[in-house]
Amino acid sequence: MGMATPFILMLIGAFSRLVPHPHNAVAIGGLALFAGARLSRGWALVVPLGAMLLSDLVLDWGTDVSPYLLSKATIYGTYAVIAIVGMLQRGRSEAPVRLVGLSLFASTLFFLTTNFAVYAGGDAVYPAGLGGLGMCYLAGLPFVGNTIAADLIIVGLLFKGDELLARLGLRSSMTPVSTTV
Repeated sequence: MGMATPFILMLIGAFSRLVPHPHNAVAIGGLALFAGARLSRGWALVVPLGAMLLSDLVLDWGTDVSPYLLSKATIYGTYAVIAIVGMLQRGRSEAPVRLVGLSLFASTLFFLTTNFAVYAGGDAVYPAGLGGLGMCYLAGLPFVGNTIAADLIIVGLLFKGDELLARLGLRSSMTPVSTTV
């Protein structure tokens, strides 16, 4: 992987949010895991957060959407944590069952953190207390399947695609990219 790789990954992530898609079926969670596992530490965070920023600039252009919402900050923070989890993956087995587990962890973390932020930030109207929080999580359930599916697909494509490139000699090693940010 060269210098172009982080930028291509950022564009893929941003594009996944800009094209029509089912709610929450975007590439950012899987991309964050892959970036953490394969790119230098700086790029590992820049790629998913850069993809979010690029797509947010387009999606929010000309709207009254505040870039300072608790839910938006939580989304960015969650993707940063997922990238860090990817960094912790380095040097460990990348067997399919492990990648599925990491992907499911990422999807679950996204669901838990972002729905809590919606509840806590007042982005939606839910009653105070555990009942309101439960209602918020219940309202998010129809979308979690899309997140899981997208993360599983992107994790599989990126990790196994990268492995295939290495086997074909189109990439020299399976170690993280040493390019610095």
